[in-house]
Amino acid sequence: MLVLDVTAIEGLFHSHPPLWTMWKRADAERLELGLPAAAVVEAADLLGTTASSWDAILWPTSVSVLPLTERVAVEIGSYAGRSIGVRHALWEARAMDCRLVTRDPTLYAPGVAKLLVV
Repeated sequence: MLVLDVTAIEGLFHSHPPLWTMWKRADAERLELGLPAAAVVEAADLLGTTASSWDAILWPTSVSVLPLTERVAVEIGSYAGRSIGVRHALWEARAMDCRLVTRDPTLYAPGVAKLLVV
């Protein structure tokens, strides 16, 4: 699985080629993508999307929204200096020991996660 942060989700909506390729692989069930719920909220706000504009992005069964559970909320509260969406994406990638996809590596301290910069 790959976890997409806010910047990656925005890039997906703008058909950024590497992200679009990832989504097409997920649509073909060759890759799993996780979109943290808090990152989805932030991206929706930044992009000005409507609820229905997410239907196509979330259609594939191998694209899932990762819930912001009580445990996650409590833990990411201590990740100072980052937006909630960035914190949630970082937590999910670390918890699942998978790559965190971002378009802005400066959002993360060196070595805090396995970043895939696109």
